[in-house]
Amino acid sequence: MSEYQVWTTEAADEAQEADDASKQNKEFWKFKEGERPNRARFIGPVHGFKQPYADVTEHAYKEGPQHFVRFNCPEAMAPKVDKRRCPTCEEVRALRATGDPGDWEIAGDKRAQRVCVWQAVDVDRPELGVRKVEARPRKKPGGLHEPFLDLMRLDKIDFTHPVTGIVLNIYRTGQKIDTNYKVSHRGEKPLPLGEIGDGDLSIEDWLELAADLSTLIRVPSDEEIDRILHPRASGRDNSPRAQLDRKRAGRGERTAQDALKE
Repeated sequence: MSEYQVWTTEAADEAQEADDASKQNKEFWKFKEGERPNRARFIGPVHGFKQPYADVTEHAYKEGPQHFVRFNCPEAMAPKVDKRRCPTCEEVRALRATGDPGDWEIAGDKRAQRVCVWQAVDVDRPELGVRKVEARPRKKPGGLHEPFLDLMRLDKIDFTHPVTGIVLNIYRTGQKIDTNYKVSHRGEKPLPLGEIGDGDLSIEDWLELAADLSTLIRVPSDEEIDRILHPRASGRDNSPRAQLDRKRAGRGERTAQDALKE
């Protein structure tokens, strides 16, 4: 049995720091707001992929407080000959057909959206590794994807090159639909990947750590989408008792399921 520990102010501070670190160490890098820039060293094409970003059309939304849905849209991304249906697109169309403002808002959250996924290292926190950066294409100024492309196509600056690439200073203002970005490279000199942080990782190490972007453009099967939309159908019990049993089993301890088998 676990022993109860007195909750002290010092323990609370340590827990908050750990929680903040956990939130930061996510697969996707959410840039912070403020006057200080997010200093990103981007990584170019790796693992045979031909460009430094994956271009996908996906559904990404919350379905309840603890269920986040994310998958590439089969209607938008599957080959036309497949004529794949998308249950979420069908739901979006049904919601919009009601004419109710609330339904329209839900449909807006669930609709398929195009996003380009880049990869970068936070040079101020390289211990977090290579992280994915979402850059949603947009027509109006203030986005990320267009400035990245302009640097490469117009300014002829390959900021992703493993040796001659540079750090981009990214400033963020606003939240959600009011979010705007400013990208600057003024005064930045080339920073080889092998010189990030303490330089304990080589260029080859960083390139190996980067994700294979070809996996991001894969369209899931109908069965996989069904499991994503209805996680309980997968057979995994996420009740508190089941979570506790899995935790105890991982430590080699006796679980409630063991008692039932006796």
